[in-house]
Amino acid sequence: MRVHPKQVERWAKLRERGRSRYVWRYGVLAWGLTTGVMWALVMAGRHGWDSLPLYLAFGVPGFSAGGYLFGVLTWEWSGRSGGVNAGGGTGPAGRPR
Repeated sequence: MRVHPKQVERWAKLRERGRSRYVWRYGVLAWGLTTGVMWALVMAGRHGWDSLPLYLAFGVPGFSAGGYLFGVLTWEWSGRSGGVNAGGGTGPAGRPR
């Protein structure tokens, strides 16, 4: 799979900021929180708006935890895709890429 030069540049900037920031920003906040709130709204719309607080109480933490995992996985996948990690570094278990 070919990677566009702008993607390589964007990924380099994200890598400079670090894994933790990426996981929290894109995994937990962007994916987890957004998905949790949207899920709660859909469920409350289907089953009654009086249950919205309950759906938020379960959906936001649950999807945020899933978002953390999503962020970690996308960080790893993005770092392994061809050309994006052309700058070297180490892979799993410290092996060179």
